[in-house]
Amino acid sequence: MNQMTYAQTMNQMAELKLTGMLNAYRDITDDPGWTEQDFEDKLAYLVDQEYQRRRDNRILGRIKEAKFKDQAHLHELIYTQDRNLSKDLVQRFATHRWIDNHENIIITGATGTGKSYLAQALGDHACRHGYRVQYYRLPDLLNELYFKRQTDRYLRMRQALQRRNLLILDDWGMATLDVLAGHEVAQIVEDRLGNRSTIVISQFPVNTWDRIFEDKTTADAVMDRLVHVAYTIELQGPSLRARAASRELQEHKEAMLE
Repeated sequence: MNQMTYAQTMNQMAELKLTGMLNAYRDITDDPGWTEQDFEDKLAYLVDQEYQRRRDNRILGRIKEAKFKDQAHLHELIYTQDRNLSKDLVQRFATHRWIDNHENIIITGATGTGKSYLAQALGDHACRHGYRVQYYRLPDLLNELYFKRQTDRYLRMRQALQRRNLLILDDWGMATLDVLAGHEVAQIVEDRLGNRSTIVISQFPVNTWDRIFEDKTTADAVMDRLVHVAYTIELQGPSLRARAASRELQEHKEAMLE
């Protein structure tokens, strides 16, 4: 291949934004080992590299859209006996059948037991397998909805929430929900019932959630629609944050002695 044809091909792929294919094409032309390969093998390599690039970009886009507060991954979860976290159950969740069946997950436990990390790890895994996810602290979500209520952005936000395959609501129960906020939560839960999945994260046991709502009728409605179609995980054991901080302090002390 002459240099003019090579440059023209490279420019055309760049113009078409075929970055993965362009880089692969450069690899093929620079590597003598490809000289003896069949045309079909070369073409398959080019297409595969472009496919992988676009797939990776879609995954990164979904993760960015989800707005997780932490980078969390299922393979990094800790399954010590004192945590009350079943590896078999997590592996079942990793099939995403619960999302396909529009089921929910409730994660409770004391501060530092890894509730948010587990939920975000499940969300990250879902993003990597084609599902659209959104993470919110419940207080932040309610504040955002409140300020958008008098604008056309309110309806758009509600519709966006409804379209997400998985909605993660963190810090559930951190503050009492007045009548308006309670109705907002009830409507979100109602919109997703039988259509989408939700993960709820709370420091408080499920049997105390009726105290979160000022309006008890709303509390009953939310509990009926959310809890009765949910897997419940109650994480236990010592604070993982405290354990990590203690380990870091010990490593620092050991480093100072070296």
